[in-house]
Amino acid sequence: SPDIMEKRDGFLTLTRRRIEAAVKSNGAPGIMVAHSMGNTVFRYFLEWLRQEMRDEAFNRYVKQDERRRAKARAQGQVGGYDAPGGG
Repeated sequence: SPDIMEKRDGFLTLTRRRIEAAVKSNGAPGIMVAHSMGNTVFRYFLEWLRQEMRDEAFNRYVKQDERRRAKARAQGQVGGYDAPGGG
């Protein structure tokens, strides 16, 4: 199954990188064509990719918030707001 192929040899990650490289080198989106069992594998890939992108977006959001909070603390603010009595 595709999840075993990902664990074994990074199949889904490699597929993503190959598609991204092709799009970058062509400078335009591509069209994916699959047949037979490839349709099932490609559908699994799309669901995996959706989750990967969701996780990446969440991690970016968390990192941005951590940086914002660290900056606020360095400026003497609490939670991004001026500390009581400061201002």
